Amino acid sequence: MKIIINVSENYYEQLLSFTIRSSIDNVNLILNFIDYILNYHCHDDLNNSSIHKIAIIKNEGFRIIFQEPNKIFSICLPFKITLLENGFEVSDKKIGKISNQELSLLKRIFNSQNICNLTDPLEVYSNIEEIFEDYPDLTWSTEDIWNKFINLMTYDFGYIRFDEDAKNANGKIHPLFHFDLSYCNHATYKFGLNKNLS
Repeated sequence: MKIIINVSENYYEQLLSFTIRSSIDNVNLILNFIDYILNYHCHDDLNNSSIHKIAIIKNEGFRIIFQEPNKIFSICLPFKITLLENGFEVSDKKIGKISNQELSLLKRIFNSQNICNLTDPLEVYSNIEEIFEDYPDLTWSTEDIWNKFINLMTYDFGYIRFDEDAKNANGKIHPLFHFDLSYCNHATYKFGLNKNLS
């Protein structure tokens, strides 16, 4: 399965309003993407002259590919996406369908400084419970949320990015055309190419 989504520049900038440097950034990108396909894709102004593309690819799992004029990057998606007649459905194999309410909870958790900047698991769990209390109608349990949090924090996103980077090009140290593997500054490395991708 391959689904191509055209995205206007306005929504694309909202999806990627930050640089990816950590697992939390990847999670927030995925949650923004889910928010977009559930709520905004059908309202996007695709007559906009600057349109970016996002591809959803399904093999054994799901992968999303973001395409910009001089950059293409891709991450694996830890959720299932189903294309319906009237839009998309996103689900998790263990905790079921993700509605706007579940999405709102996940976004609050991963945007909370009281969760993502802590190292004490008990304190993190306590803060997740506190946010969870604001969602009394959820079918998910606190344990479901905790397991999903751990799963997303430790998920292998399979990040890869292709760049044509004239601004920082420096021979073989920083090739003009290259693949970046990994997203953390301390772990990233480049595979240089002699020419652009077709």
